[in-house]
Amino acid sequence: MLQKGRWESSNSVEAYKNDGSRLSVILDNLRSAYNVGSILRSSDGAGVQHAYLCGITPTPLHPRLSKTALSAEIHTSWSQHLNCVELVRDLRNRGELVVGLETSPSAINLLDSIEPWEGSLNLIVGNEVYGIDPAVMELCDRLYYLPMVGIKKSLNVSVSFGIAAYFLNQHHFQKLPVQSDTSF
Repeated sequence: MLQKGRWESSNSVEAYKNDGSRLSVILDNLRSAYNVGSILRSSDGAGVQHAYLCGITPTPLHPRLSKTALSAEIHTSWSQHLNCVELVRDLRNRGELVVGLETSPSAINLLDSIEPWEGSLNLIVGNEVYGIDPAVMELCDRLYYLPMVGIKKSLNVSVSFGIAAYFLNQHHFQKLPVQSDTSF
């Protein structure tokens, strides 16, 4: 199931470098419709081109998702996939880069080491409790983590995604995207 119709004014073409690169997100078995809604809203703001919703991840058809998506669910391209392993294999077979955001010991600090990419990059975030499925993690080209200062080992999945999406996509902006009018 593919939904199209991105809100054109929020995705200014001239804001992006014309290098053919795109950023997509893969949501691996997220439980919370609120987290998915928040991720779709952040996706719209960060220039994410598509959301792959895998396994039990709620889709924009879920009645609670709109509470946090605030209409981003209507304007964001998405598709539903029952098997995340198969999806990731297909993306890699097409030559797309797949990276995971995970607290794995083998993960690289996202803030220290970002290499610009060409083509398509797919960022995977996993289940709120269990993270990315180990079979999916094995297929990732690399894993990143966000460093934590406090006693907690991770942030909420939607917060982590928002930070990572902006950080990964920053080198693809040639000028700042459309800004909100903050005058009152």
